[in-house]
Amino acid sequence: MASLQAGWVVSLVEGGSHEHEITLPVHLPELLGESVEERDVWLERTLHVETRSTLHLARIGPLADVYVDGTLALSTRNLFRSYALPLEPGMRRVSFHLRSPAQALREKRPRPKWKTRLVANQQLRWLRTPLLGRIPSWSPTGAPRGVYDVPLLAPRTALHLPSVRVHATCADGHGRVEVFVPAHEATCVVLHVGGARAELQRTEDGWRGYAEVPEPRRWWPHTHGEPARHAASLEVDGEHHALPPVGFRTVAAREGARFGIRINDVDVFCRGGVWVPRLDEPGPDLAATRTALETLRDAGANMIRVGGTMRYESAAFFELCDELGLLVWQDFMLANMDYPVEDPAFAAEITAEVDEQLERWAAHPCIAVVCGGSEVAQQASMVGQPEARWYGPLFEVLLPERCRAALPEVPYVLGSPSSPPGILPFRVDAGVAHYYGVGAYERPFTDVRLADVTFASECLGLSNVPEPDAIDAMFGDEPPATHTPRWKAGVPRDNGSGWDFEDVRDHYFRELFAIDPVSLRYADTDGYLERSRIVSGEVMARVFGEWRRHGSTTGGGLVWFLRDLFPGAGWGLLDERGVAKAALLMLKDAWAPTSLFFTDEGVNGVRVHLVHEGREPRALTLKLSLHRAGGTVAEVTHAFTSEPRSTAAHDLDLLLGGFRDAGHAYRFGPRTHDVVLGSLWEGAQRIAGASFIPALPTEPPDAGLVATIVRTDPRTCAVTVGATHLALYTVVRVPGWHASHGYFHLAAGESRVVSLRAPGAAGPPRGYVHALGSAPVKVSA
Repeated sequence: MASLQAGWVVSLVEGGSHEHEITLPVHLPELLGESVEERDVWLERTLHVETRSTLHLARIGPLADVYVDGTLALSTRNLFRSYALPLEPGMRRVSFHLRSPAQALREKRPRPKWKTRLVANQQLRWLRTPLLGRIPSWSPTGAPRGVYDVPLLAPRTALHLPSVRVHATCADGHGRVEVFVPAHEATCVVLHVGGARAELQRTEDGWRGYAEVPEPRRWWPHTHGEPARHAASLEVDGEHHALPPVGFRTVAAREGARFGIRINDVDVFCRGGVWVPRLDEPGPDLAATRTALETLRDAGANMIRVGGTMRYESAAFFELCDELGLLVWQDFMLANMDYPVEDPAFAAEITAEVDEQLERWAAHPCIAVVCGGSEVAQQASMVGQPEARWYGPLFEVLLPERCRAALPEVPYVLGSPSSPPGILPFRVDAGVAHYYGVGAYERPFTDVRLADVTFASECLGLSNVPEPDAIDAMFGDEPPATHTPRWKAGVPRDNGSGWDFEDVRDHYFRELFAIDPVSLRYADTDGYLERSRIVSGEVMARVFGEWRRHGSTTGGGLVWFLRDLFPGAGWGLLDERGVAKAALLMLKDAWAPTSLFFTDEGVNGVRVHLVHEGREPRALTLKLSLHRAGGTVAEVTHAFTSEPRSTAAHDLDLLLGGFRDAGHAYRFGPRTHDVVLGSLWEGAQRIAGASFIPALPTEPPDAGLVATIVRTDPRTCAVTVGATHLALYTVVRVPGWHASHGYFHLAAGESRVVSLRAPGAAGPPRGYVHALGSAPVKVSA
């Protein structure tokens, strides 16, 4: 097989035509700049085809004509599909004509029944291309256009592994792997999987068959068990070809209106966020993707949503999720628009696209939900359309029929969000919700319980400030003026709104710190940014604590976004480099499989919640303590056994041995403490922790931090951090190194070890340790 990467000649037809050689893949916005939508582009090269071959193409367009020796061989209006063109032996001239989307969008077509405010041009509903890159308020990365996968030339006698379809299922404790190999000139094809062997049968269109695997090890999300997989291969006329490992699991939706996910008959609280691809990268950066997914896995995330405004991800992405034990909520690439499914050509195109994607997803145990799309029914209902138009035949007939045929075991939901009949699709207490009550709508924290969210496939939406080294990279030696156009360009906003998501974060800044953020930003920019980081993390940790508490029936929450699109204070839990922001570091305890939470129950006191998702019981120690700046007020230790898949709740005052008014609800006098700290231990290992702070301190005293760092090998080191007084929101910052934990609290005299990891080659670790209100302490190996 030949990867046709180099040697393409590009011709820019309009506006001063010129030619030069380029290498694929190519992202045309980088080549054409602002005129990317208006200009036609030709790519051409001559191939020496030695034998009857197939040219494999994917992600080309969105509008493209492919010519072979001057004859039109393929015409596509779909950037989401792949194609296979037969080529006969000889010298073959292959040409790609990438046609102007702007001209196509000016064509006269029927108007939609309702309009979206997400994008300006309503005719985009006819064009199968990502909306990401065309949404001016939050994705100014350039409209996706180009050739994103390198064409592959393969002899027809060669096995093209991406075309092999694998579907693994599990029922009654036994696994079954079905395989389809497209037409291939072989005499014998054998499937090997998990110690089983099965000969495939020749059919008109290829080879088909299945293997039974008795009592295989189950695949689990990493929070609930091991993501076990089994080796698989195809033996073609005696030659072995490795397939991606297969995993066996059952998946189902929780019964009733309270949507949730069950894996292997166990309810799974899903947490994570909405995946964001980098559309400005011509080809997938698998190393960066692995780093980002591992960072999320290590933070306790167990679900990634690929949303309908994005793009379909590569097989390598799903294989990584399989390996890491990350569930995937997968939308079809349909969002916010009235799609013309009544048009036969469009219906045929969307059907072919859907069938191709379903065949790809069937190979992966990580696929947990297939969803019609994003905010289509919500958009229709919010502009006043009757219920009959909220979903329509595309989402109620075509998509579920194709899903039942290809992936009958995976739950299909009408949309994100969606609700049962007779209920508005954006209601959050039934079906699937987008919850921005705490977040964009600036509701108080009590709204989390009042809203009674079922499953939030999107939530929160805050402008999360990146770490200082990321801001330094943005501004260089220039001090970061946080209200300049460059800073504001990195803050997301909704189309047509008179506010942005930094305003939302500032609202909760006032709530949590009782400080005016605008005044602080004028007087102390660094102090404003540091507290802003804490605000994002506190808001998110409190929300997830409510959703995971004992007695909650919320099935999950996915943060909008997982990663920033570009430098700045975007929605992402990771910055555009893939480095964790404060919000993700502060979610680490809230997302841990075995977790501890505090909730304020008003005059009913503060409640302590224990959650254990593992399959085995754990002998744990619960440590609780009350602190003031001057020292420890009270502390107790309780030993207990946490049962498998269990939650429990206890009255904090009873655990402390008597009434302490921990939440300061009765207000019989001044507070006796500033902070309640809790931690779970298994032997000498800290498992998880939590804090309850009635009011965040405006000016906490210096904690007297001390720190030492030891480098254990070229890419890892450890920092031991201690404090002589109470230290709040302690963070280790070493540029170029990623910290395992951050923004944690230390009691007076307590210490904690933070591991640091360098994603690549790194120089000597040099940085500092910082806590709120404390002087930074330098550290170096």
